[in-house]
Amino acid sequence: MKLLHRTTRKVSVTECGLLYYRYCESLSRQVSAADDFIHRMHSQPAGQVRLVAPVTYGCQCIVPVLQPFMQQNIHVRVDLDLNDREPDMIHDDIDVAIVVRQRPPDQGLSQPLSVIPWGLYATEAYLDRHPVLTSPEQLSRHQLLTFHGPAHQAASVSGKRKNG
Repeated sequence: MKLLHRTTRKVSVTECGLLYYRYCESLSRQVSAADDFIHRMHSQPAGQVRLVAPVTYGCQCIVPVLQPFMQQNIHVRVDLDLNDREPDMIHDDIDVAIVVRQRPPDQGLSQPLSVIPWGLYATEAYLDRHPVLTSPEQLSRHQLLTFHGPAHQAASVSGKRKNG
């Protein structure tokens, strides 16, 4: 197959040589486009992130910023799991977990996000009907609701669960 026609005075491209040149030129553009694509992929965040967070925190803090984040990072897919159980990072293949706890975990990397001010709160109507608390020992004589167990459940001090 002859790509060039040579004489003692000049060199010219054959028809086959011209077709071969155009084909190679097209391949060269595709290789450049592939290089550009890979460069862009590595210069922008990409991939899937599995994120677990408590229901209340997720609804109030994560969900409002999730759509703008995903619009800015179009190559990132977020798998958001909102639940109130302690996550198993390895078994559940979780990338990021937000947990509410008093101390950092013994294993893995952790970073405090905020401090939650814990306290006892009561309405004026409740306090009109019950004595004011002066010590933690008095808690068992009051009607209390606390987060306990899966989302949307509350438990009184007596341990009776109420769905709500």
